[in-house]
Amino acid sequence: MLRAAVISLAFMAGPALADRFVALAYDRSAVIYGFGAGDTAQDAQAAALKACEDGAAGNCKLRQTRAGTCVGLAVDYSTGGWGSMSHPTRAQVETGAIAHCASFGNENCTLLATQCAETVVETN
Repeated sequence: MLRAAVISLAFMAGPALADRFVALAYDRSAVIYGFGAGDTAQDAQAAALKACEDGAAGNCKLRQTRAGTCVGLAVDYSTGGWGSMSHPTRAQVETGAIAHCASFGNENCTLLATQCAETVVETN
């Protein structure tokens, strides 16, 4: 069963999207993930780990930290394989995460979610 904890931070004023960071934390064994966004890489990473660990047993690891872009996560439930992608456009992230997951021999990759600095979109 997929459990996901996601923190999405809203910002009234602050840096432009290109200056903001997004991070992904993922626990492969439990298929739990968390996204975080922040003005610094450290802020985004802390938020992603907290979001992931709120639903996990402490096995979350940082998988991606990027500035001014989107990040996506795809998994293959039958093999436990996963892949992630970062790119400035959501469409590229969605197809890229699935392709990255499949590049490891996984045949049933499914997009779980994407985050573009401030907004989280869950697909499953």
